[in-house]
Amino acid sequence: CSTLTVGNVRDTVLDQFVIGILQHKNIQT
Repeated sequence: CSTLTVGNVRDTVLDQFVIGILQHKNIQT
């Protein structure tokens, strides 16, 4: 789909948020 739904945007934001946290933890370790 080329149309963005609220769910798609939310999932994308959550994915970026989780990835950021995982990368931050990896850097700290």
